Amino acid sequence: MTQVNGRPLGRAAKVAVSVLLAMIMVFSVMGTGLAAQAKSKQHIPVIYVHGLNGIKMYENIGTKDEKEWENLGLGSLTDILGKVLKDPTLVTDLFGTATGVHPDTQKFIAKVAKVVKGNDMNLDSNGKPKRDVGTHLYYTPSSEHNQLYDELLDQKFIITMQQKAGAENIYFYTYDWRLDLNEIGDGLDAYIDAIKKRTGAKKVDLIGESEGGAVLAAYLDRHGKDKEIDHLTFLNAAFAGVDVTALYNGDLTSDVDDAGLFLYRLGQAFEGGKFNEVIAIAAVLTNFLLRNVSDGWNNLNAEPAKKQLYDTVLKPLIGNIPVLYEFIPYEDFDEYMAHVVETGFLKKNSGVYKKVQAYHKTMGRLTQNLKNAEQNGIDVAVLANYGFPGLPLTSKSKGMTDLLIDTKYASAYATCADYGKTLKATKARTTGAKAKYFSPDKSIDASTCALPEDTWFVKNINHTLYNENTGAGDFVAALAVGEYCTNDLTCVKEATGYSQFLYADRLQNLQNT
Repeated sequence: MTQVNGRPLGRAAKVAVSVLLAMIMVFSVMGTGLAAQAKSKQHIPVIYVHGLNGIKMYENIGTKDEKEWENLGLGSLTDILGKVLKDPTLVTDLFGTATGVHPDTQKFIAKVAKVVKGNDMNLDSNGKPKRDVGTHLYYTPSSEHNQLYDELLDQKFIITMQQKAGAENIYFYTYDWRLDLNEIGDGLDAYIDAIKKRTGAKKVDLIGESEGGAVLAAYLDRHGKDKEIDHLTFLNAAFAGVDVTALYNGDLTSDVDDAGLFLYRLGQAFEGGKFNEVIAIAAVLTNFLLRNVSDGWNNLNAEPAKKQLYDTVLKPLIGNIPVLYEFIPYEDFDEYMAHVVETGFLKKNSGVYKKVQAYHKTMGRLTQNLKNAEQNGIDVAVLANYGFPGLPLTSKSKGMTDLLIDTKYASAYATCADYGKTLKATKARTTGAKAKYFSPDKSIDASTCALPEDTWFVKNINHTLYNENTGAGDFVAALAVGEYCTNDLTCVKEATGYSQFLYADRLQNLQNT
């Protein structure tokens, strides 16, 4: 079996674990249907590229000893809980922290490091897996791989994609989410060639969600062939970075009110509010916990405790995973990388460092690559969700996000107000040719996007969790399979009535903002 990637998240854990850095920090401190007007074409292969941790990974792959790799290399939550419970002093520290009795910070970090010790998630200094871990790469369509299809059902709009294009025309490119994005993009290029050869198709449609969008961007930069791509869809893509990577710059900042607001909005948006009561209780408990551990958090955020946290917990866990550095926004890259090198978190002469530097240059060409693709006849669609605060872990948590990825980056550089704020309604934004790109709620100016005519914003949907048989899911699937004559604002509005700025209710019905 060919080896390449990821692992599924349950829907109830999607936000908490998709950004690994966020999860580790939290753990460490404890303390409609559309109108017809379909594009007239025979369906060509549609290749879906999943996001971080998007599909199962296996160790001893392709042998009689093959078995499923533990989620994110940390083992199951029950295993971690078991390790915690086996250390009575750690339990005492955790409960003591919640009541305002703060343990010795350095000893507490040492105990946390012991809990996560021995994971097999980290790569070697060249960014290569230490063990025989990977995914199966399938060259046959989703209609022949029910088990694979079930793994990817976290992204339920795939069901609608299959209804529109046929399951026999949908293919899944799987990859190891930890690797260098340029390397993953090289693998996608080879996969596209294989699918074209198998089907006899001259072109394919590509859709990438979250990290998968960054994979498409890397492929486009290194291999993008105008004559082999018909439609290119980026769904809440991480191709321009994520602000929570400020953690790499030592920015470990917690705000009690921000944490409570984040959980409150999560409860409202997730599964149509299905878990709102449970998350509301979690929000209250989190608020209580954080208000009582503020001193402990400050101790954790001070030297030498912070260095100990990074060196003994984070470095062995994620220090050699290229993609996490490659999520650093372009404008912050030099500063953040200088910090990780200066603190010894990453060695400058390592293979990981060189790969990350190379992808930084790829990211720098993103805007021009997107424009070139459109000018050369590729239908490009960019979708970005908004209406949520950021993960409450850094000083940048007040930005506008989809609860995970910052809207300004997922949209390829829209100008966005901070969460709960509005942009100034200047003359340039409200009159003239650019006025149509200014959202009615005054939170987004899309005129600064790489492709303002090919970018849509959906308010109140959590990251990429579009449901099947909903207005939102149908809209995304229709764009992904090239259902319209061309994916520009005018054509899509004529076909659906939908504008650039959309609002989703709890059932994911869409309406114009």
